[in-house]
Amino acid sequence: MLVFTAAWMGIGIAAPRELDPASNSFERLPFWESVLSYLELGVGMLIIIGIPSVILFLLAGLVRRDMESQGFRAMMAFLLLLPTWPLWFADIPIMFWIQAGAQVVFATCLMPVPLLPDLLGNDAEETSALG
Repeated sequence: MLVFTAAWMGIGIAAPRELDPASNSFERLPFWESVLSYLELGVGMLIIIGIPSVILFLLAGLVRRDMESQGFRAMMAFLLLLPTWPLWFADIPIMFWIQAGAQVVFATCLMPVPLLPDLLGNDAEETSALG
């Protein structure tokens, strides 16, 4: 979630300032109001992108078997791009590129591998060694 939050903070800073809805002209919101507006959008995107990413992350950790960590990271980088598809159709392409970059950086650099301890495999090895 920290990576997701950092990505949306980056989007808020790098994306163009939003138009002021209270104005009839093409006036833009002040910088920090625009950043807060993008962060509010990020809370909604947490439901569309963040939660499915966590679910994919956990399911992949459960079904991972005899896969090397580099192959697993590459697979997760691809899978974590899938929830970002709504941003592809956004009017502001930098939203997609920053969020997709954050997903790939998380999968290739920050994600712990193995995700979950292999409790069943260790128990099976211990019982076979004892018996």
